[in-house]
Amino acid sequence: MGGPEQSALDQPRPGADPVPARPQAPRRGIRSTISIPLTHDRTLGVFNFDSTVPGRYSERDLALLLPVAKHIAIALENAILFEEISREKKEWERTFDAITDLVWIEDARRRVVRANRTLLQQTGLAGAEIAGRSCSELLERLGLADTRCLCDETRANRRPSSREFTSAAGGIFQFWAYPLIDEEGRLYAIVHYLKDVTGQKRMEQQLIRSDRLASLGTLVAGIAHEINNPLGIIAGYAEALLDRAGDPRWRGSARSRTSPSTCGRSTTRSSAARGSCRACWSSRAPPAARSARSTSTS
Repeated sequence: MGGPEQSALDQPRPGADPVPARPQAPRRGIRSTISIPLTHDRTLGVFNFDSTVPGRYSERDLALLLPVAKHIAIALENAILFEEISREKKEWERTFDAITDLVWIEDARRRVVRANRTLLQQTGLAGAEIAGRSCSELLERLGLADTRCLCDETRANRRPSSREFTSAAGGIFQFWAYPLIDEEGRLYAIVHYLKDVTGQKRMEQQLIRSDRLASLGTLVAGIAHEINNPLGIIAGYAEALLDRAGDPRWRGSARSRTSPSTCGRSTTRSSAARGSCRACWSSRAPPAARSARSTSTS
């Protein structure tokens, strides 16, 4: 009296898959039940029949319900697989559209079958309008009419190919093509990938220019250092000579090295460099200079 009456059909059959635990049924007077596991390579659920009449189900009912449960399991498995495939398809489409570069897929007949959102925005075409177009039509709509597609090269080599080119407007693009090959080795589609690398190339050129300028600055600094070394030595000797020129002992030694001049008077080498003898220089020099000269000679 404490629980519902169970028949022999409630017990699992020998060799059958274990039936998942069933929650306790509410006390609604259930007196007999049939529980059939729904399996198709894995357990999907349980098919239950309940009745308030004791001994309501027989072995004949069970034999009739087993094929039905089998078909229900197959239908349930197909529904689950369809849901998983639909979810994966949506995830793939979102990933495909999230790429900010231009991507499209071309089939074996060289017709576009799929393009990402970025390509649709730049060409101004809808998804249904772009299907069936050729690669050259897309390149023409992108302002790259002079660009040759990589389809022939990719089909001939059956391996990825790439090229860098410059558009008529001065933009720099990288173009890749990747073959899709099935299990039998047949090429059935090509994935095209087009990327605008104008900003990247300009940045690389600026870096190269900056590096060259830095190398030139290092070279100029080295040359200036090599020039400053002898200039510093010359400047030092020049300052030493100026100091000696103001030393009376230097002047006395200079007088001892006199030589006769054309005017019959003795001149120093320094006065000869001026083109005049000491006497002529003394006659033309200011009084203060002449008095300083006489004092030093005395």
